[in-house]
Amino acid sequence: MKVIVIEYLHHLILDSMDEFLELLEGVFSNKTQAQCHPTRYAHIWVTYKKISKNRYYGEQAYNYMKNRPYLQYVIDIVEDNGTFRTKNHEIIKTPERYCNGANVEEITDEHLRFREHCDLVFRKVGPKRYQGGTEGCKCYVDWGGKQTYIINQIRLDEKELHILDTGKDVNTNQRVWGSEWGYLEFVRQ
Repeated sequence: MKVIVIEYLHHLILDSMDEFLELLEGVFSNKTQAQCHPTRYAHIWVTYKKISKNRYYGEQAYNYMKNRPYLQYVIDIVEDNGTFRTKNHEIIKTPERYCNGANVEEITDEHLRFREHCDLVFRKVGPKRYQGGTEGCKCYVDWGGKQTYIINQIRLDEKELHILDTGKDVNTNQRVWGSEWGYLEFVRQ
């Protein structure tokens, strides 16, 4: 009986992994939010494109600069005790070749540098709903010459991706960058 229960739980985790990966892949925009509150939110596009089984290319770009994303990365998604961990890699070789998800099949490990302490951990919180974020205060980001750490919170479901990034000063823990008005609310396109 114990073996059957373990196999069943393993099957549920694999089904959840497939569901999570399916929900993650896509193109998202916060156009409605930006149009409703133009002084609070910029219009941003977020893209996740599959490279291989559990590896995805990600980018974020302002609407007026879609061909010059301000953030490009690769994530490897692994199951970790019933949660899903996205292992974050910076693209260090020719990131411009991958804008808008082009040529991502060419990305290899030698194009990447692992970002220590910048994993995001997601948990299933409902039917086709996941919630996650950073763990701890050691994911460092240089912001205009100031050392900050990022606190990241994400919600993902069938229709939307909500992201709240906050950069805090490593010495004072005061907010340095990020939304003052709450989550960026992206809708699947």
